Amino acid sequence: MEYSFRNCTLEDFDFLFELKKENFKWYVDKIWGWKDDDQKERLQQDLNEHLSHKRIIMVNNKSIGVYVVHTTEDGDLFINEISILAEYQNKGIGRKILEEQLKENHKKGIRTILQVFKHNPAKKLYEQLGFKIYGETETHYQMENVNDFMINKEKIFPIGIGTWKINYQDNKDIEALFHSYKLGQNYLSLYMLYEDGNIVKSLKSFIEKCGRENLFISVNIEPTVNEKSDIEKQLNEYLDILNLDYVDNLQLHSPKFTKLPLLDTYFEMKRLQEIGKTRYLGISNCSLEQLKEINTNVKLDFFEGVYNLECKMNESIGILDYCKKNDIEFVAYQPLRRNRTQLKNYELLVELSQKYNKTQNQIILNWIMKEKKINVLIKSTNCYRIDENIKSLDFEMEENDYKRLNDFNNEEFENIKIDWDNVGDGIRIDQLPNQF
Repeated sequence: MEYSFRNCTLEDFDFLFELKKENFKWYVDKIWGWKDDDQKERLQQDLNEHLSHKRIIMVNNKSIGVYVVHTTEDGDLFINEISILAEYQNKGIGRKILEEQLKENHKKGIRTILQVFKHNPAKKLYEQLGFKIYGETETHYQMENVNDFMINKEKIFPIGIGTWKINYQDNKDIEALFHSYKLGQNYLSLYMLYEDGNIVKSLKSFIEKCGRENLFISVNIEPTVNEKSDIEKQLNEYLDILNLDYVDNLQLHSPKFTKLPLLDTYFEMKRLQEIGKTRYLGISNCSLEQLKEINTNVKLDFFEGVYNLECKMNESIGILDYCKKNDIEFVAYQPLRRNRTQLKNYELLVELSQKYNKTQNQIILNWIMKEKKINVLIKSTNCYRIDENIKSLDFEMEENDYKRLNDFNNEEFENIKIDWDNVGDGIRIDQLPNQF
């Protein structure tokens, strides 16, 4: 929902009093007792002294809230109040205002602080936006923004943690994931489809060990969405199993997994974003036309798709270029084709491996991440392989060698027909890297 600001005036007194009464009477009455005359006197004094700090939040030319900030003597930005009429709450307005404020403050290097009544559910929203408690009074939590320590889109490590076929009954596999985390990997991709959700269940302890704020957790909506309520139901299942308040990215695993119109599916996912259950939205395994249709109506931040040396379909049809132009992070799964590519011993890979004294897999990963600027998703529970993957970031190749990898083409893959519309004419895009 779009909003705007206007300057607050003394004529807003009646609106501000009713707003305060609607949103804060319960807390004030519980702690100190509420008397209309006393609260009106306090409000009038506040307006007389701090009018310039207040802005009225507008929607469709209607006053729906107030936003109050000031700069402290220490140079911090203190958010005194953000209050919105009940009928306009849970529509993402407060979140948007705070996100824009934090973005501006981070650019300027300004610390953001606020306080919140201890029983106010808004505390959850503040925590999702990176605020943490640094002090408390008898009635309030004092919070500061620690967004620098929160994993935002720009802070994702280039190599993500894949979870396909993790042995959820073997603690060694979970320990290997923790080894990945200690080396910097912080993007965790989860699928309830794998092993009937048992892998997701087994990762609860891993998330707790790493610390929720230290991971970027992406989850997938999977078969089958028959009605809108199924989407929130699936998301809630992830949240309940992992004991989370929110996920970082929510995406549809494939357009074929919803029986609703694609836009209706994403309008519902957008609603879940606006109420704070996910920070970002993504899509996986869709066509360029489907990607454009969604992103034109609902902003996407992630695309999870096939990309490797042999399978460049998502580049040749324009998805990679569209993502770059529209600030959508492309995350490549099966970048090594589960080691099938190196087993082919392509002459180019053998040559570059010898030239740079690196494994063929390291050559491939280095090219994808450094030349193509694509993040990769790799499942590995072998600590030696995890170390090898990380070291693929430690070197540079000559420009001409990157060009040769860019130009590499395997016609076997390029000539395979993809069934984008799920009509049985061709193979699914996710099955492309499993050929040959």
